[in-house]
Amino acid sequence: ETVAVYEQQRAFRAERADIIAKEKAKPGSFSLPGVISLAEGMVPVKAKGVKGGVVGGTTVSILDGQHRVGAIEILLRKQKLSAEDHVLVEVFPDVNEQKALDLFMEINQSQPIRFVDMPGVTTPDVKWMLEGAMQQLKEVFPDMFSPSEKCKMPNVNLDALRDELFSADVPERFSITTEGAFFAWLLTQNKRLAERT
Repeated sequence: ETVAVYEQQRAFRAERADIIAKEKAKPGSFSLPGVISLAEGMVPVKAKGVKGGVVGGTTVSILDGQHRVGAIEILLRKQKLSAEDHVLVEVFPDVNEQKALDLFMEINQSQPIRFVDMPGVTTPDVKWMLEGAMQQLKEVFPDMFSPSEKCKMPNVNLDALRDELFSADVPERFSITTEGAFFAWLLTQNKRLAERT
């Protein structure tokens, strides 16, 4: 509860955390590959009911490893972890917004960042408007979505679709400024496509 998530972080995928948790719940010694990277300092974080900015001054936020942290929460709830299990955490002290951006880009060089997720490409409001609308669409049409980025039609990957819509400048071209309006636009386009088939 005391660790937030860096505002420019990629969207959290609960299904990805579930996959990690299921794998790590198997019998044998517990281990999580990689390091969970935290930033301590004046860093904008995601928080419910707070629009942008730093929440309450100095924060500790996740720069990298949010899905592993999600998996750890699941494993703790299911009592698959104990006090003897160790997780490697790296804390970067005195981090400001620019340093957080630089660290995030450096950490994620090995895993390509989608254009929409690159810090500074768009505002957090636009990014999370897209994310919220995509999540609503997934709730209405769960069978349409695949966790695989290389899925075949008629399935789509949520992150790939979100990036394509952003790259096509849909919010700007259609003057969409809210999550609800974007979700309504998606439903309209989906209905038009269904009528063509």
